[in-house]
Formats: sequence, structure tokens, C-alpha cells
Amino acid sequence: MIPAFPIITDIAGWVQENPDRLYRYLRYRKVYTPYEIQKAFVDESEFEDGGHFQFGFIKEVISIGGGDWLVGFQRVDMDNKEILRSLEYARLSDIQLFYTEADFREVFSDEETTDE
Repeated sequence: MIPAFPIITDIAGWVQENPDRLYRYLRYRKVYTPYEIQKAFVDESEFEDGGHFQFGFIKEVISIGGGDWLVGFQRVDMDNKEILRSLEYARLSDIQLFYTEADFREVFSDEETTDE
């Protein structure tokens, strides 16, 4: 049996219901030149930073019309396990979001995990 899931129709309500979710996100690369448009090399990522994830909490969402939203992320430095104090903004249509509870545990777990 497929478990029930909430149907959310409002992004602001969704963010308010999940204030402590740590998201991974990728920004789509903007393609401007004919060279980029023709995708001359197959190893070029369609994402900025070569497809390396950024991590952050969604702290603000602002409607910018046309069904798009500006999302304010409070970034997390995963290497140093540090929450940064600034917000970084991105259009919702320019990013891909990912979520897993394991990312939150990795940053905020007091216990060191070991493989046995």
C-alpha cells in the first residue's frame, strides 16, 4: 500500500511547515553562447559548479510573479559543519532541490559515526 502524503499547494506554507529541513540544491547553468548551446563536450554539466551540491535551509520565499519564487537559503558549509550567517537567493525555476534526513544528521549529530 502506498503511504499517504500531504498535498501542498502553497510554497510559503510548505516552507513554514518544514523550517528545519536541510536541502541540497543545484543551480542550472545559464547558456548564452552558440558554443554552449551546441553542447560541444559531453562532460560539461548543465549545472553551475560542475554539479556539486550546495546545502542550505530555506529561510525566505518571495513571489516574483509568473509562478516563480525567489528562495532565500541560509547556506551550510558541510566541510566545517557550520551554518553561515548570510542568505543566498535563487529563483526556484533555476534550481533543483533534494532532501534527505541523512544530511541533517551528518551536520548536527554529536556522535561520531564509525563503520564496524
